[in-house]
Amino acid sequence: MYTHSLLKPYFLFPGKFREYACTVFLISSLASIAFFPNALSVAIVLYFLSLIALLFHLEGRAVFSFQNGIFYNSLFFYSVVCFCIYLFINSIWASDPERALKKSLYVCSIITLLWLSIASLKHLPSSLLSKQIFSILVVSCFVIFYLFIEVLTQQSMLQEWLKIFPWLVEQNTKGIISEDGEVKHVVSFVLNKNIGALCFILWPLLCLTYLWFGKAWRWHLILGILAATILLTAMSASETAKVGLLLSLITFALMYFAIRHHIIHFTIKMIWIAAFVFTIPLMSLPFNLGLHQSDWLPFSARDRIYIWSYTAEHISDHMLFGIGIRSTRTHQKSFEKTHNGQKAGALQKRPGWHAHNLFLQTWYEMGLIGAAILTTLGLAILSLISRLVEEIQTFAYSGFVMALTLFSFGWGMWQSWLLASAMLCIIAFALANEFLQRKTPHSSY
Repeated sequence: MYTHSLLKPYFLFPGKFREYACTVFLISSLASIAFFPNALSVAIVLYFLSLIALLFHLEGRAVFSFQNGIFYNSLFFYSVVCFCIYLFINSIWASDPERALKKSLYVCSIITLLWLSIASLKHLPSSLLSKQIFSILVVSCFVIFYLFIEVLTQQSMLQEWLKIFPWLVEQNTKGIISEDGEVKHVVSFVLNKNIGALCFILWPLLCLTYLWFGKAWRWHLILGILAATILLTAMSASETAKVGLLLSLITFALMYFAIRHHIIHFTIKMIWIAAFVFTIPLMSLPFNLGLHQSDWLPFSARDRIYIWSYTAEHISDHMLFGIGIRSTRTHQKSFEKTHNGQKAGALQKRPGWHAHNLFLQTWYEMGLIGAAILTTLGLAILSLISRLVEEIQTFAYSGFVMALTLFSFGWGMWQSWLLASAMLCIIAFALANEFLQRKTPHSSY
């Protein structure tokens, strides 16, 4: 066993405690989806740190052997390095450099921790690997059940939590109606984050269910989890989650029943490239067609058409380098001051707090250079998925389509809970891949 001087205090605890800590932080990450999605950004970091520290103690520096791993890819590695470097450079000309640098540090840290965690998984004891997977299966089902109750009771339990922990209200004023310091009502869209985070882990959950259970049970459980998630999403206020669920289900059905995997891989790759190349005219099109005046569209959809149109029009002002990450919020505040205090949420062309679109926000904040780097990074991720065994590929491509949809129409790309949800999705697929490798060690993939 290897013990670094900086880690000695951690290793004073018994070995079982360190294993339990690793599992507890994973459970905390999953449970935060049900209770408080914003906490996921911290919980996932603690999970990665505990996992890396445990395996570093067991194997020493050898634990970080990147070569020959299923997730090793030179294109992916260099894309991540370029992305992280450019984040810090881009922060220099951001409207709020300090805020931008903090976000860059978080993003780069969580990506590095994910990378180290994946590289060390092959050293994970089989007993602990089984505990990790079992925890994901059990806790994820609990999350679905809990959110069902929340939706059916109009967030009654959330209201009780807010009464017990009033400081949570200060951090989440949007959608929470209080009077004299007491929470009176929680608007339905407050659960959208919970539903979005749940959608991120849906396909890894289904993949692990498929691998964990025998043929007699796996499809019954998969269909049960799918039916519960579909019903829960349909009852929620998240239109983005509904679209993502539909598109990912179509992807899964096509891959499982009809189309060869390389065709789906090529199609998704072309969509990814086209989304970056043509995002400016495409995001301007809905407004030019007058869809912002269509009563049949939900208010949130019409509102985003205004934001997309404004953002697309102003990308050319900083085409090469962008305005700097996390700068859209500052531009929205400046817009409010110069337009008679017009607040975000009104049907009017404006920057918004973020572009509600990964591709548009990348162009607006990071420019052509950022768009080129993220395009390459996405292609590298698709290349990694194509190297997985076919059983996992079916779920992984569906998960990629789900993530693509959530980032394209839902939240800002720099929201910590959203990034943490994506990291949780990836590490869950990595656990599935490791589990299958040990289950069929002589298979070639």
